[in-house]
Amino acid sequence: MYAFPKEAVHNGYFAQDRKAVSPYGESDYRTKADAEGAAFELIMRDKERLLEAGEPLRFIFSHSALREGWDNPNVFQICTLAETGSEIRKRQEIGRGLRLCVNQDGQRVFDRAINRLTVVANETYEDFACQLQNEFEEDGIEFKQDMIQNERKKVAIRLRKGYESDGNFLALWERIRARTRYRVQYSTAQLIAESAKQISEKMPNIKRPRIALSRAELSVKEGGVTAMQTGLRAEVVEARFVMPDFTGQVQARTGLAKSTVASILLESGRLVDAVNNPQEFIERTSNLINAVKRHLLVEGVEYLKIDGHIYEMRRFEEDDWKQFFESNVRAVNNQDKTLFSHIVIDSNSGPERKFAEACENNENVLFYIKLPRWFEIETPVGRYRPDWALVYRNDRTLYFIAETKYAGARQDPGHVLLRPIEQLKIECGKRHFKNFEEVQFKVVKSFTELIT
Repeated sequence: MYAFPKEAVHNGYFAQDRKAVSPYGESDYRTKADAEGAAFELIMRDKERLLEAGEPLRFIFSHSALREGWDNPNVFQICTLAETGSEIRKRQEIGRGLRLCVNQDGQRVFDRAINRLTVVANETYEDFACQLQNEFEEDGIEFKQDMIQNERKKVAIRLRKGYESDGNFLALWERIRARTRYRVQYSTAQLIAESAKQISEKMPNIKRPRIALSRAELSVKEGGVTAMQTGLRAEVVEARFVMPDFTGQVQARTGLAKSTVASILLESGRLVDAVNNPQEFIERTSNLINAVKRHLLVEGVEYLKIDGHIYEMRRFEEDDWKQFFESNVRAVNNQDKTLFSHIVIDSNSGPERKFAEACENNENVLFYIKLPRWFEIETPVGRYRPDWALVYRNDRTLYFIAETKYAGARQDPGHVLLRPIEQLKIECGKRHFKNFEEVQFKVVKSFTELIT
């Protein structure tokens, strides 16, 4: 962690400072113009340097001061000093911060604890943000509950003192802390056969592009303008496509050898569809091939423990005093049974909150913990983070890993719609924990299912 004096962090390019200060804490600029020129060069033309951990400069800029041609994905705070009634401007302001941030290597950062936008706003702005979210939802974009929240409703999570001497925790951690690596075996012939079958049977017929032509009558009255549709028809677009390299395009999207892709497309018998809409054909076939590939990778995955490699217990101390919104945590009454003052959950309702309540209230649960985000298991389809670990006393002491991302029937009240890739990750989790003889891995929708 770098620590800089306040003089090094500030530069007066966007302020009317009488005394110019070097971004490195030295008053080595002969004039204010020299200092502003150096700051201008850094901010406007040498932006990559701002991402370096050793660069001290931090700056505040006006939304209106930087227009077209300047872009920065690492905007984490927006403060509205002047109220505006323009919804377009508000959308632009929010859009400045609704981007995936990047690290100093230019790679996207998906960690939600880092990639979070904070808006310091008046009440009307907050109402607008909620309205904007509702509009997105009407367009089919799903948001998690309480995605827009009040920054003041945050709580700090505290690590219990003396946790490192808790016998139940140590016994559990000793059994699950080993890291693993995986290896995969699958048959290319099987991949070709199953992919060709999926494309042949599952891919819908690809038609030529069509446009919809709508005709309407407008009526202007004192009450306003109304429209009535009087006609609607669809027409096929008579376009002449330039045929792309189908094999090369699908290979780029699947990572397979060209010979493998060519065999799949030929055996599918669906190349005739490519003439109608080449781009749609490439996208659909690539998605189906990738789905088959992921299933075969998971079916052929095997996990082995790595000698001397473990999840280090001291990393729990890094999570001490981290802040979360009230709606995303549950306060712990009996902290002797877990590590932290609060349990981080996905939402106010649902299986996670109920599971945490059951663990705290059940006398047979000796210890439980919501596993931290850094407890990750590598899989062929991405990193998997299991939900819970606990110690249960029955006629003997049992150690569980519980996954509460339950995917049951749609009519089931406990149903959670899991993406296929999430289900594959859970399957990899099962195979990982098969290496731990005393640990049982279960996918459940309630605490009762865990112990029955």
